[in-house]
Amino acid sequence: SSYARASAYSARIGGFFIYGIIRNQGCTLIRMNGIGNHIHMLLDLSTELSLSQFMREMKRSSSIWLKSHPESFPAFKGWGKEYYAFSVGVAQKDAVVAYIKNQETHHGAVAYDEEMQVITSENECDCYYYD
Repeated sequence: SSYARASAYSARIGGFFIYGIIRNQGCTLIRMNGIGNHIHMLLDLSTELSLSQFMREMKRSSSIWLKSHPESFPAFKGWGKEYYAFSVGVAQKDAVVAYIKNQETHHGAVAYDEEMQVITSENECDCYYYD
C-alpha cells in the first residue's frame, strides 16, 4: 500500500538522520534496525564520549528532528527515559548483527518487555522500567 511505502520511506529517512547523529559524535555505526517503539544499534563508541553523553545527544537531536516531521512520524511522542547498553566483543559481532537485522521477525514472537527481561537476566543485570 502507499501507506506501507510511505512508512518504509520515513523509517529510512529517520535512519539516515540517526546515522548522521552517530557519525557527528565520532562513533561508527555497524548495524541499526528497529520496530515501532525502539531501535537496536551496534556501534563503536568514540573514546571521546561516555555512553550517557552519547545517549543524551542521540535522544535530544533525534527527538527534535522526529518531532519536526510529524507527517512522517505521527506516532513519535518522545523517547523513554531509559536505555539499555551492553558491551560486546569481536567474537559476538556477527551474532549481534544477525539479531539486529531480524528485529521484525523477532518481535513478532517476543514482546519488548519480555525481550528486556531475558537479555538482562542472561547478562546478570537488573531491568528497570520507568513510567
